[in-house]
Amino acid sequence: MSRARNLADLLDANGDVASGALDNVPPSNDASALTTGTLPIARIADGDITAAKLGSTLDLSGKTVTLPAGTGGKVLQVVQGTLAGDFGATYTSSTSYIDTGLSASITPTTSGNKILIFVSYRPKIQAPTGNDLLAYANLAENGTSIHELRLQDDNLGKLGDTVYKGFHIPMNVLRTTSSTATLTYKVQAACGNSGVYYHKFEDSTITLMEIAA
Repeated sequence: MSRARNLADLLDANGDVASGALDNVPPSNDASALTTGTLPIARIADGDITAAKLGSTLDLSGKTVTLPAGTGGKVLQVVQGTLAGDFGATYTSSTSYIDTGLSASITPTTSGNKILIFVSYRPKIQAPTGNDLLAYANLAENGTSIHELRLQDDNLGKLGDTVYKGFHIPMNVLRTTSSTATLTYKVQAACGNSGVYYHKFEDSTITLMEIAA
């Protein structure tokens, strides 16, 4: 008998191809038998893709991940800089700002995230009797001032007739990033007038946190 089939063997009474004649075609609901082609998104049921189906890492480089409302605000990275040492190790008598040596840099992972800056600044200032005790601290972002702090005798502890020592004075700022370029934050110091003998600083810290938008 010839291996060729008669047309009557392939069609059922309605003219459709009989299922028995499709012995080498996988069922339409058996995705495991597919070796080529694309599976439509609509065929993937909710919950079918689980953590077990993913690799150990999920590479989303170059992609934008949109989180549901209320799920942002996570801390993505933390960087800290410190300035240690005895008083007098770093000081200025200038009325122009100088870098104190207290700084930290951070590279945002995504544009639009927030950078939360915590500075704990500890100054010591001396001025001769009869002169106003005045000094300034400044926080700069890539060389541009973003926050200035005025230091006077009313927010410093007095050590003697002319010497005032600061407690750990906070300088806290929240910034929004506009790119993924590295941001460098520096604390600067200056005297408020030429009558101030010096403005010293020590044991200060700066902490940067990147917060997801």
